[in-house]
Amino acid sequence: MHDWYKKGKDFLVYIGNAGCGKTWFCQAMFTFMRMSHPSLSRRYWNEIDLFDRIRSDAATYYSRQAIHSLVDDHFLILDDVGSNYMMKGNEETFFHIIDKRYSSRLPTIVTTNLDKEDFKIAYGERTASRVFSDENIILIVKGHDFRQNKK
Repeated sequence: MHDWYKKGKDFLVYIGNAGCGKTWFCQAMFTFMRMSHPSLSRRYWNEIDLFDRIRSDAATYYSRQAIHSLVDDHFLILDDVGSNYMMKGNEETFFHIIDKRYSSRLPTIVTTNLDKEDFKIAYGERTASRVFSDENIILIVKGHDFRQNKK
């Protein structure tokens, strides 16, 4: 993770089962980014909130440029990708978001419960190819669900 952060580009993809700390990791990284680079823009979205926002904005103004304005910060965190049932048309919108980040080589964190094959089924080969590209860092965490052990 440190190497990815120092590189300052490409994707960090964190794959793990429910409750293994993906959202906690995103929140910690967001805070770290804010403290270590206060002048650089950063944004955090979980997939459900991002698509809710896109759908609400679509009622008034819809374009790729409007969508890109939601994800054009220097650092972007996309949390819980794959947890939301993709509505018709969202696959293409999500591809444009990923493609914009990938083409720009902007540092992007993606967390998901989906392995590479399930991700490809959910989002399509073009999107999966960019997310799982060789220059990206892929972390696979297999742990227990911490939420199930609270007493």
